Amino acid sequence: MPAQRKGRFLSIVGSDGSGAREHWLVCSARSEYIGYVDESGSHSLVKVDPNYPIFVLPLGMVHKEDYNQAMAPAIRRPKLEVFGYDMVIFREADIRRRRWAFAQLSQQGREDLMEGLAGIIDTSSFTLAGAAIDKEKLPDRYPKPESRYDLALRFGLERICMFLEHEHQQDRRTYGVCEVRGSREDKGSELVFRRICAGGSALCRPLRFELVFAFKKTNSAGL
Repeated sequence: MPAQRKGRFLSIVGSDGSGAREHWLVCSARSEYIGYVDESGSHSLVKVDPNYPIFVLPLGMVHKEDYNQAMAPAIRRPKLEVFGYDMVIFREADIRRRRWAFAQLSQQGREDLMEGLAGIIDTSSFTLAGAAIDKEKLPDRYPKPESRYDLALRFGLERICMFLEHEHQQDRRTYGVCEVRGSREDKGSELVFRRICAGGSALCRPLRFELVFAFKKTNSAGL
């Protein structure tokens, strides 16, 4: 059974002046979890990089209470401690290549920052699902494969759906935040996403997911 979490409550005073009564407020329309979608590698089959021939689409699910009270503050803290302001966007490539705000850090400083961020991830509470596709082996199993991104998204959503069922959230609307890739790519992904949620998955039933596209510059801790 999933861990029981307390919700927010509202104190209501009776019309007769009697003591307050506490009523737990539960939003039946929205899930207690929020998801974040990322990707690694190219999903193109036109040119496969032999050094990195895979495409990975991870989907992370975090309880909103954990996100709000622990994860987001933990990610914001090193921004304030190292740079003095919290608008710095943590992107691994920028850190390693000393771009933007990270240009002021020494090599040891960058390594310490990466180690600290890894520690935050290690101690954070979240569930990770998704798919990793070997693009060199994919044609052997799928002679006419659909888009690698779409295939990975379908696999990931199916597993997230099973997780939400385990957490008794399957009848609530769950939002997944995905980084903007481009107008054409985002429209294509949203179309496939809605087709999957409408019943086009191995689960053969509608999925209560909503996809939200966001720029990295929104500085969301989840992204």
